[in-house]
Amino acid sequence: MARALTREEVTARLSQLGRTADGTRVAYLALHAPSLGVTSAKVLSEYPHLEELDLHDNALVDLAPLSPLAALLTLDVSGNGLANLLDFAPPAGLRGVNYASNALER
Repeated sequence: MARALTREEVTARLSQLGRTADGTRVAYLALHAPSLGVTSAKVLSEYPHLEELDLHDNALVDLAPLSPLAALLTLDVSGNGLANLLDFAPPAGLRGVNYASNALER
């Protein structure tokens, strides 16, 4: 059953209040939302200041909604259903990614 991550789930799991990458605002910089069974993270495009994102052990098959997250530094999407990484345009500053235990094509 397809289930999208909701705005309410996001706001309940945001953490690490700090300055945005450009230093002009204060925002939550981290989201930990593991094991929720979500198949879509489309709502995350509304949180461009996230620097740390943990979505492990969900049911994601598409990372395209994460492309607007220009400040993203670390990403954990291990244990999902990802078969393709090419649908995601990672930001230049991305330092760490965990794609383990997915259905990636070689």
